[in-house]
Amino acid sequence: MKIKAAVVHKKGGPFVIEELELDEPRADEVLVRMTASGLCHTDLAGRDQLLPLAHSGVFGHEGAGVVEKVGSDVKKVQPGDHVVMSYLYCGVCPACKSGAPGRCVDFFALNFSGARADGSLTMRKGKEKIHGSFFGQSGCRPSLDDRLACGALFGGGDVGDSHGGPGLRGQRHSTSRSAVSSS
Repeated sequence: MKIKAAVVHKKGGPFVIEELELDEPRADEVLVRMTASGLCHTDLAGRDQLLPLAHSGVFGHEGAGVVEKVGSDVKKVQPGDHVVMSYLYCGVCPACKSGAPGRCVDFFALNFSGARADGSLTMRKGKEKIHGSFFGQSGCRPSLDDRLACGALFGGGDVGDSHGGPGLRGQRHSTSRSAVSSS
């Protein structure tokens, strides 16, 4: 499907709004129509390659939106649900199981690789590979827990999970997609 996203093509380069091709959601993924998004210093650090991220890339990891499509294994959200985006975490390591997914043992691999956990990319422009999945998104993880963007995600204002578990796991979007755990 065609989307518009802010792409950075080189270290320190500008964010350029471009039309890209985004994969259809996989079985464990969700397509989210973004209604609000933002950039922060972490996105700028990615653009400037202060984090080990590939270019060309789509950054951005704060947002909210409405679920448009869900993969066949997705059970926690459905089309029409309003979601707040967050980061990826494994959900099975000791940190995740103790309610501290920001300390997930796979945090950097899941959030800063520029690709899905299996190494595949979610976006392209013609034959050009576009890295995304920044913070598991290039946008964010739909979250049913009470963690919000940036400072709250890492403890500044985090009120914890009032829903009895780590919330939704997984995700990606490129200003319009995320993945969730299938349970």
